[in-house]
Amino acid sequence: MQHIMEYIMEYGGDTYRDKPFTEVDFLALSQFSYLKLKDLVPKMGDTGRGITIRELACHPGSFRLVQENWFGRENWRLLQLMAESERYGNILVGNYAEWCQKKYEIQFQAVTFRWRRDRICVCFRGTDESVAGWKEDFNLAVFPRTSGQEMARTYLRLIAKYYPGKLYVAGHSKGGNLALYAAVNAPQPVQERILRIYDYDGPDGGLNPDAYRRVRNKIRKYVPQQSFVGMILGQGVSCRIARSSGFGLMQHNPYLWWIEHGRLVLCRRRTPASRMIAGLCNRWIASMNQIRRSGIVDAIFDMISFSGKESLYHFGNDWRASIRIIFSALLEKLKCRKPLALFKKSHEETVQTRQDH
Repeated sequence: MQHIMEYIMEYGGDTYRDKPFTEVDFLALSQFSYLKLKDLVPKMGDTGRGITIRELACHPGSFRLVQENWFGRENWRLLQLMAESERYGNILVGNYAEWCQKKYEIQFQAVTFRWRRDRICVCFRGTDESVAGWKEDFNLAVFPRTSGQEMARTYLRLIAKYYPGKLYVAGHSKGGNLALYAAVNAPQPVQERILRIYDYDGPDGGLNPDAYRRVRNKIRKYVPQQSFVGMILGQGVSCRIARSSGFGLMQHNPYLWWIEHGRLVLCRRRTPASRMIAGLCNRWIASMNQIRRSGIVDAIFDMISFSGKESLYHFGNDWRASIRIIFSALLEKLKCRKPLALFKKSHEETVQTRQDH
């Protein structure tokens, strides 16, 4: 059995004409979208040629693609293998869109891949290292929809307007949720052009059941056998169970998913631990009203914000110092007001910010 890297090395000499793209290829593109593409890929609205993956890898600034990236070494290797291959090297990358605002709790990134005149794949990036991105993830459990989801819906609609032909929509983790949300809520003419929607271990929050039924036959959701992230906020989206060589939360890492004969290796069912933990978490979330859920989320991220770090990448690199700063700030705050009053004030400020936005 193989992982993504070995798959690319084995099938890299086969073009899409020799071997049509499968769920593994779209998983590779979804992981590619985690690269720091800003200023290296044409921006949204630029409907010109774009830049090929091979040209991107040869760019003098290509080292920036994996800076401050949790899987920087793996992502760099992925880029190099894809660039050297016949299968991916000439894929055009364009229409890059990014918006990360801590104030509005938004972390959004999308990019478009084109390998034929009439074949486009829209990929939404999953959660990056920003505090805003992780806060937005938690907000999926608080609000009916997030700003990131609405931006994904708009992005897909615009891409469909710019380019004719058939569409694929894909993403990993939160990117999978954005792909699903954008496709489910797309206008019917756009939905008819969508061939497949690939959701790789993304949570289900924000889905409209009636709209979902219109495209459910096009959805291919994959979760690992010990999935936790992809089963949060479960709304009944059917999924296929992928085998992983990781353990626990590390199964969320697509670099560890097994591949055989060019396809993901599937299992019959998730592990009992996965079903139990996800079930308990979903019941706990359902037992709280929106105000309580929002208060808990705000309290958690207020503590993280005390460290002064805008990125969890930096937080992790210096976690001991960050933890000391958090507790020192909390102790100072608690000297002048009760804990509940502290968190209540923070929550009220957050709600006011959202209303102003």
